[in-house]
Amino acid sequence: MKKTVVAIGELLWDVLPSGKRIGGAPMNFAYWAARSGCRSGIISAVGRDDLGEELCRAIAPLGVDLTALQTNGYPTGTVRVTLSSAGEPSYEICEGAAWDNITDSTIAVNEMKAADAVCWGSLVQRTPTCRNVVLNLVDAAPKNALRIFDINLRQHFYTADTVDASLRRADILKLNETELPEICSLLKIQGIDGLLSRYNLRYVVYTAGASHSEVFGDGIHSYLPTPKVEVASTVGAGDSFTATFAAEILNGKEVSQAHRRAVEVSAEVCRHDGAIF
Repeated sequence: MKKTVVAIGELLWDVLPSGKRIGGAPMNFAYWAARSGCRSGIISAVGRDDLGEELCRAIAPLGVDLTALQTNGYPTGTVRVTLSSAGEPSYEICEGAAWDNITDSTIAVNEMKAADAVCWGSLVQRTPTCRNVVLNLVDAAPKNALRIFDINLRQHFYTADTVDASLRRADILKLNETELPEICSLLKIQGIDGLLSRYNLRYVVYTAGASHSEVFGDGIHSYLPTPKVEVASTVGAGDSFTATFAAEILNGKEVSQAHRRAVEVSAEVCRHDGAIF
C-alpha cells in the first residue's frame, strides 16, 4: 500500500526569466514524493483569481492530491526568481498571498490524521496566525508519522522561536550550507552535533550544493559527492532531494540507499529549468 505524504505551505507561481513555473517548496516536495511512489497531497491556498485557476489546472495532471487545497480572497502567490550564471536562484517573495492565509479546516485536519509523513518549512510560518495553523496541523498527524522540517530560510521571514518550535516537532531536518551557520547563530548551538543533542531528530540531512551532501543520525553518517552535471537551474533541487529521501525511508530503505537515490534525483532536477517536469 502506498504511503501517504502531506506537504504544508506555499503554493505559487515561480516567475523565472523563461516564464511562469509551478512553484513553492511544499509543492515541489509533494510532486517528487508522488514521483517516488507515495500518495501525495498538499495543504495550501490559492486565490479566487485567474492565476489560481491556472495553477490548479496545471497541477491536476501531476499526481498531487488537491483535496485539502483551499481558496480565499487573497491573491495567488508569486515569486520573482532570478538566476546567477551558475543557475543559483534568488527570490523576491510577494507578501499577503493566499498561502499566507491557510486555515486548519476540518478537511485539512482529516488529511493530516491519515498521513504517514508530513513536511513543512519556515516560510509559511512568516505570520503568527499561519504559524499557529501550521503547527496545529503538524500536531494533528499520527504520533508515528514521519515529521520533516525542510527549513528553506528565505529573506527575513523567520525567527529563532519559529525555527525552535518546528525543530521540537521534527524527526528529520533538511538544510543546506548557507542555512546551517544561520540557524546555529540563531539558536546559539554548535553545528550539526548541537542540533542532534538539543533536538530529538532522527536525521539531519545536509546539502552543500555542487560539493557534497551528508546524512547524520545516531551512529549514522552517510557522505556522497554531488554528481557533476550541466546545470540549467538549481530551483527545487533541494526539495526533490528531501522528498526522495523521505519517501525512500518511508518505504523501508536503508539511509545509504535513500541518500544515494536523493542525490541522483536532485542532480537530474538541476539539468532542468524548474523543479517540475
